[in-house]
Amino acid sequence: MGEAPGRRAIVEINPPDQELQGAVLPVWDDHIHLSAEPAR
Repeated sequence: MGEAPGRRAIVEINPPDQELQGAVLPVWDDHIHLSAEPAR
């Protein structure tokens, strides 16, 4: 459940909205780390 939504949000923000990335990157940083740990 946490992997599906976490990855989707990162993928959607990565390609289309670059400006949002700056504002979402720090906010999702925590989620990205959590998703990257188990994904590894």
